Amino acid sequence: MKLILLPLILSFLTVTGCKKQINSKTNNIFGREHIILEGSSNKKGPVLLVIVPGANLGPESYVDLGKKIISQSSQNIWIAITDFPGNFPNPIQMTGKIKWVRQLVAEKGQTFVDQQVFVAGHSLGGIMAAPAVKELKLGGLIHLASYLPQSKVAGNQQLSEFPTPVLTIGGTRDGLTRASFIARELAKAEMMDKSTEHPYRIQRKSVHLVSGAKHAHFSDGFFQEGDLETDSSLQKSREKIIALIDAFITLNSSNESDETIIDTKVNILKSSEKDTKQWLSGYYQMQLADKDHCLFAQKIIGNVNDAEYAEFEVIQDDYAPNYVEFVSSKPSLTRLELRLSYRASYHTNLMDESTTPAAPSAIACKMKSHEAIAQALSVESKSQLSCADVNRATFDLAKSLLNSEQYESWEKWGKKISFGEDRARNAGPLWLASKATIENDGEATIVRSGALRTAVDSPLVAGMHYCKLVAPSRAFEWFLVDSQK
Repeated sequence: MKLILLPLILSFLTVTGCKKQINSKTNNIFGREHIILEGSSNKKGPVLLVIVPGANLGPESYVDLGKKIISQSSQNIWIAITDFPGNFPNPIQMTGKIKWVRQLVAEKGQTFVDQQVFVAGHSLGGIMAAPAVKELKLGGLIHLASYLPQSKVAGNQQLSEFPTPVLTIGGTRDGLTRASFIARELAKAEMMDKSTEHPYRIQRKSVHLVSGAKHAHFSDGFFQEGDLETDSSLQKSREKIIALIDAFITLNSSNESDETIIDTKVNILKSSEKDTKQWLSGYYQMQLADKDHCLFAQKIIGNVNDAEYAEFEVIQDDYAPNYVEFVSSKPSLTRLELRLSYRASYHTNLMDESTTPAAPSAIACKMKSHEAIAQALSVESKSQLSCADVNRATFDLAKSLLNSEQYESWEKWGKKISFGEDRARNAGPLWLASKATIENDGEATIVRSGALRTAVDSPLVAGMHYCKLVAPSRAFEWFLVDSQK
């Protein structure tokens, strides 16, 4: 049974806060815990949009957003905002809640077929809503600062296999649903473009980042702990969010037949997704750099010039599938070949929570020391460099790939960074247990690595230099999010 267990437990443990009293105008039903907002009958439709709040947020936090969707959309959209015990959406009640709000709307004289019903879930609400949308075969799922989780515990859901249309919207200033998780969804969407099985992918499975939008901009705009600062207003972010929602619903509700309007809506999604890909280009480049990071590190640690280094065929062996083999592996060096051991490790994230970095927690590199390389080349050994020097070069590269918005945000709100001395270890097991750390120290951040070095004349494992390093994509993610918390 693919249920998310932790949120179920938390839903009973979460202390219910006092709900704000809202004075409703006409066309609103505030009874039975849910909120219903009637659409505009003079527009095409109708369509029902069910909004599932995020954790610790009641339905009242989405009333203004719902009203704006009704007024700014080209469709006759009715809004139903669900309510959950403790303000914590859960999968056990989700299907029943969606059915119940449809019944409430029916009592107002408006009914909808399944394909006219869309569900928009904010943050955890989006994750919890996905199974219900799938089960009920509704018109589509809208993820607001949310995504399809990728873990055995949370239900490993693939975008390409999800049976209904899915619109994914995140914010570039979201400190809770990291841009790296939206980047993961976009990468999956673009993989679909390589298959002839998804001819209308952009209409059905598009992924977007709204410039300047933070997590709170998908609800009432009030501060949420862990979110980032932004110069963008709630109104500006909402206009972009609603334009994407309107385009998605228009294209997937079968209410629009005007080809000019259809093309306009498709172009809205295409243009936004293109901007999103461009905004994420630095992160994607650093993800690629993750895969060759020990090659990058060895060149720095070796401290020889390019011509000398080119004399070797440098091979990096990836031991990701087998930790035991990585433990027993040793880098090797001959006059012609330099062989390294590489293994990326990840944060423990059983629930695939977006507050946890998506990038590797560390990359372990088993390399040869600069003395061993100089000896193999029959050249004079240069000064010894450290794992800290590799980390410094990695963060410099990440900083160079920030776009103007990303760099200016870091300059304005971000912490500065320094690189502490390596944590030297004198035995393999101690090095294996060490970490690459990014730790806050007041207004600054200190990066440190676990390291192990052996002399070139050591009788056991000679001429080794091992490093636990910060992954390139993790460095980039730090600039985007963690440096500004």
